[in-house]
Amino acid sequence: MATATMTILESTAPKKMTNNSASISPNGGPSVANLTLSPPDLVFQPTRSQIGVIAKVTLHNVHPSRHRPVAYKIKTNAPARYSVKPVLGVLAPGAMMDVLVRSEAAIQPEDRFLLQTIALTDDEASNMDSEKWRTLDRSRMIDTFIFCKQSTRPRAISSSSQKVLETTTTSTTSSLLSSASIRQPGSLSQVRVTKVDLAVFSIFCLLLGVVLPYTRSLMLLLSI
Repeated sequence: MATATMTILESTAPKKMTNNSASISPNGGPSVANLTLSPPDLVFQPTRSQIGVIAKVTLHNVHPSRHRPVAYKIKTNAPARYSVKPVLGVLAPGAMMDVLVRSEAAIQPEDRFLLQTIALTDDEASNMDSEKWRTLDRSRMIDTFIFCKQSTRPRAISSSSQKVLETTTTSTTSSLLSSASIRQPGSLSQVRVTKVDLAVFSIFCLLLGVVLPYTRSLMLLLSI
């Protein structure tokens, strides 16, 4: 589900762009970007839970004045399928911010996003929210269209996850080797019979054979 502040992309927006990194002003002419996007497209990959897809884009305040905060808002033509966090924000001069876009449904070819940016005064940047955004002068905003792409590569494993994977594999291999080296109980290779053992066993049997008849006779006498 989309966040509560997600806004649908206006139908008046152009459906095709020859350059997805191009920015336009409300009057249709080219404009200097307030923010840069990296990567320029939303490249969706499967989530770790394999439920839906997720994309990350990094915004960077590159306003020419180098001392102006810049506010942004992201809109889409499919707000019911996408969740954007944070969908609205303010970047200090030179600051960077990661924006995550997630969908539990399949990416459609007609899906598109619009990034609106505006350079602010310090007073305007204070306590920016959806209500305050609506009061800003639309003619000062710069629009940048972002296209969606579906990645065919599997999600990369982080270095920490790779270390855990290697440790687990090593410990599992060691355990298997140790288990293989332990002989099973009752194995013939574990029973060692020495000559002394044979001699003691023979003497025991001999004594048993000598004493047993007398024991039976004694039992008969006691029973009379």
